[in-house]
Amino acid sequence: GSLKARQLVVKRAAEYLDKLAQASTGETDLQRELAGANERLGEILGGGGVSNLGDLRGADARYGTALAMREALASNSQATPADVEALAQLHVSLSRFKALAGDLPRAEAHASRAVDLLESPLARQSTDPHRLGYLARAQHQRGYVRARRGNNETAVASHREATQNARRQVELLPDDDQEQARLARIEVDYAETLRYTGDDAQALAMIADARQRAERLLKADPHNQRLRMTLFQAFYNEGEVYEDQEHWSACLEAFRRAVALADELRTAQPDDVSSQLTAIHAYYALGMGFIHSGAIVRGIAVLDEAVAGAQHLLRTMPNNAYVLSQLSGIEVERGEALLGIHRTADGCRDIRSGMEVWARLDRTGSMPGDSARNRQHYAELLTRCPQS
Repeated sequence: GSLKARQLVVKRAAEYLDKLAQASTGETDLQRELAGANERLGEILGGGGVSNLGDLRGADARYGTALAMREALASNSQATPADVEALAQLHVSLSRFKALAGDLPRAEAHASRAVDLLESPLARQSTDPHRLGYLARAQHQRGYVRARRGNNETAVASHREATQNARRQVELLPDDDQEQARLARIEVDYAETLRYTGDDAQALAMIADARQRAERLLKADPHNQRLRMTLFQAFYNEGEVYEDQEHWSACLEAFRRAVALADELRTAQPDDVSSQLTAIHAYYALGMGFIHSGAIVRGIAVLDEAVAGAQHLLRTMPNNAYVLSQLSGIEVERGEALLGIHRTADGCRDIRSGMEVWARLDRTGSMPGDSARNRQHYAELLTRCPQS
């Protein structure tokens, strides 16, 4: 199948790169090219935020090779601003990768290192017209990880800086679709952190601007997966804001549109880990929207789809902390809903299963901040359950 073919191509590319690396000593230009090739291979194998094969171990090895090369190039006495920018961009990729693997402390460390590099004296000498966009990307990633860790105030500050720099970049390059797409994605995540702090009005304004940008860009490039992912996230975040406001018709409509986009993404790339995760998030959101609006039985049926998607993904990456955290979160919420319709045995089973996974994640420092905050609530619900 297509997955095996892609895996074979990647294996041969890795072998070729390893042979070239042995002959690259002292050849700076070749080392730059090899670093970039190893980074791209890491993204294909298991990079965060992009289509990938789900091979986290292989990705970690390739990213490690690229990092060693980039650090040597950037610390050289003849290093250029471009070398520092390339190292910073790699740290952003590593942050995304570590976040996908559930290692949030290291994800934040990589993102912060990227910001520091791009604000260094040598990087400030860069003549690259996209310099502000690179900085916005690093600040955006740091804000994303901080939000995942439950540090909402610092996340808002990082996203505010990222949005400001991305807008300045768009002002300098107004016809650059890449920078327009970057700004749309940053606005979507900024809106999510604003929602966490209760600023719904500004969150909806951010979402509206991001949607307009993404929809305009998609007219010219309708099959662009990154843009479709940004639009998905806009609908998802919009649904969450309306859910907070108990505006159920608008909430469910936004979540339905998110599910439709997620299904399209998964159908287009059925072997892609990011597309499968997107579908899990979408069905979870729609299911919880139904439950919170009072349609509990219908919501549980939709949550079943989210659970099935997570379980399918775990068959190929069984120890992935991020997927485990998603599945456990869905299980405890489905369990609470089942208790609400007096399906006690099923509800207790779900809550107990989710809490057991949370305990495992907590021991490795991989437990998301929102799960940590909710843990006591579900522990109290378990006291209603018969001893197993």
